[in-house]
Amino acid sequence: MNTVLILTQNLLAENDLRQKLELLGYEVLCSNSLVNLILNDRTRAFNNLSVFEIIIFSETLSDDTTEQLLRKIAKNGIRTYRVDEGSLIEDFEEMGLSGWLTPNMSLKEIREVLIKTGLTTENDRLKMSAGLQGEETEQQSLQNFLNDLSKNERRAFNELYQANGEIVGRNELASCLWTGETTQSNLAQLSQIIRKLRQKMENENIDGNYIITNWRKGYYLSKHFCEQIAAYENQQLLNHISV
Repeated sequence: MNTVLILTQNLLAENDLRQKLELLGYEVLCSNSLVNLILNDRTRAFNNLSVFEIIIFSETLSDDTTEQLLRKIAKNGIRTYRVDEGSLIEDFEEMGLSGWLTPNMSLKEIREVLIKTGLTTENDRLKMSAGLQGEETEQQSLQNFLNDLSKNERRAFNELYQANGEIVGRNELASCLWTGETTQSNLAQLSQIIRKLRQKMENENIDGNYIITNWRKGYYLSKHFCEQIAAYENQQLLNHISV
């Protein structure tokens, strides 16, 4: 049976969603105590999370709390959903959110969202669990990824890489791609570019979460990924010298 954890501030507020999930065959646990345990990085909380296939962030949780929880949970390979009207869809999806459930969704609508996003995230999880087998395969994957980038994707990625793990502001990154004053249209296009970068990384079995969103501030690459790219560039230089 699939197991679902609903993180909430009010257990009574989840009765309707819980009943619908149970009718769909899910085993459901609602908890408010785990919220603080996860936020405080308690090991016991993360051990408990391993038994769940899906975690749902209740609409009773603030956006800031949801962001903090998502950052701590996203790396565990658990499908995550937010119950809300979806005003911050792009920001949360960039942090690894699997999908959205809106308040008062019907049984059928909930079923279809979980099935549709479940197929995608399961495929991604299988690819990621396989990992990169050996340094040669890792470097080939990086080469394939870099070769597949469009002009703006390459420029955006290069700016992130040159920052070496430091946050690059959204406006700063947009100004590197487009001339003139940064517009909301530019920022929307930037979100699309970041999404495409992550997808192209996943296509090469590279973890798309190496590009990290700092909500309302900007983006940065994980230090580990920066080191991988530096190693790849050094190898490319050695290959060139030896020819």
